[in-house]
Amino acid sequence: MLSGEYMHFDYRDLVPENNFLFYIRLKIISNYHPEVFAQIRDGLLFLMRCYFFEPLNDCCTMDPQLLNFIPNLRCPVSRKKLKLVDAGNLNKLNVAIAEGKAVTYEGETVTVPLQEALISADEKFIYPVVEGYIAGLLATKAIVAGDEIAMEKVETFSAEKKIVQKFYDDYGWVKTENGYNDTITFEDRRPVSEEYWSRCHLRLNNYLPGGEYLLDVASGSVPNDEYLTYSNRYGLRICMDFSLLAMQEAASRLNGKGIFILGDMTSIPLADDCIDSVISMHTVYHIPQQEQTKAVEEALRVIKPGGEAVIVYNWNKPLLMRLAFGVWKPLFKVYKLLRGKRVKKNKIEKSKTGNLPELFLQQQDYTWFLNDLKKPFGARIRVYSAISRSFSNTFLKEKAFGKQIASFVYWLEDKFPEALGRWGQYPVFILQKNWRSGSSVPKRVSRPAKQLEPGLSVTK
Repeated sequence: MLSGEYMHFDYRDLVPENNFLFYIRLKIISNYHPEVFAQIRDGLLFLMRCYFFEPLNDCCTMDPQLLNFIPNLRCPVSRKKLKLVDAGNLNKLNVAIAEGKAVTYEGETVTVPLQEALISADEKFIYPVVEGYIAGLLATKAIVAGDEIAMEKVETFSAEKKIVQKFYDDYGWVKTENGYNDTITFEDRRPVSEEYWSRCHLRLNNYLPGGEYLLDVASGSVPNDEYLTYSNRYGLRICMDFSLLAMQEAASRLNGKGIFILGDMTSIPLADDCIDSVISMHTVYHIPQQEQTKAVEEALRVIKPGGEAVIVYNWNKPLLMRLAFGVWKPLFKVYKLLRGKRVKKNKIEKSKTGNLPELFLQQQDYTWFLNDLKKPFGARIRVYSAISRSFSNTFLKEKAFGKQIASFVYWLEDKFPEALGRWGQYPVFILQKNWRSGSSVPKRVSRPAKQLEPGLSVTK
């Protein structure tokens, strides 16, 4: 059985009782400059571990920010605390890997030796630390420790999730000279609409007040520059995704101001009440509908009381888009007939997808939000964007007052954020954790999900 010791130190333990001024200065920095304080704190703790205490590992190469964050990590299987595997037991584990005796929880043989690893407090499950800064905390990839382990059932990493994971590892987060494939494929980046979509991205900052930690659930590579602004008021951004490529790209985008975790949004490997705010953009509808409410509950579980989760969603056939295209199609036909031109079919323009790998998404409607989010959790709804990408590509034309139309749409969104969030394409769900129990999520009345046609799609 493997074991390891991890000790957590508080910077206040270093402050002499008579050095009151030093303590006040640290408090001022922590209150008004959390990002500076986080860097100072992490540096001090790293130096303490290296020089004043017994080393946690003979040659610890783990990122100090991740090292300091370990007390907030949890085993996704048992929910137990995690600790660093010491050098001796890490060597034993690598011998087992070399001999082909190390297996994951889903039965795969581990073939790659580990430089750093974390182990659950009950010493049953081991998780690799990839490249010294990515904590690999997917339940299905946990390495089993010991010979006699109670193999309690772990929820299967569904086929739909595997499809999404493969899409983003093989295609979505691959970077080209024009940017990430995901952004090129699914966003309208033309000059006529660029300002509108940029302002839509930036409006999310209104719901992110700041604090020590911002958790970005299914963060991807943090592809847009506007996305980087979300963590401006936070000490550190915690990016979590089940795509390894996404975490590697996100690390390059955040320039060291981040913690990176391979994890599943339906089983977030973090402790209760440890995060100030959560953001999740265009992600929840990429998992099966029966798991979407659980993903929201997990986001609420890890938030501190008083904190908020901000979730951008994608409605299934919203009213405004149905009306827009329902009115436009016959008008377009009449216009073409009056001009004596042949009416072409499928004139509605969509994102250019070409021959892409499969990508699963399953949007729900307002009934799901009302029953599963608003009633039990008091969720609010605001608008992210009232128009779809198809609407943007079809109606926002440079020579047809496209910029003016986009500005007018944005003005309407600012005037009627709740109504356009309800009836438009992309709503923002805002959930505040304000119940007294703090660490627990209120019980939700179980209701059968409205059955939608499941499908594999490459359009958002």
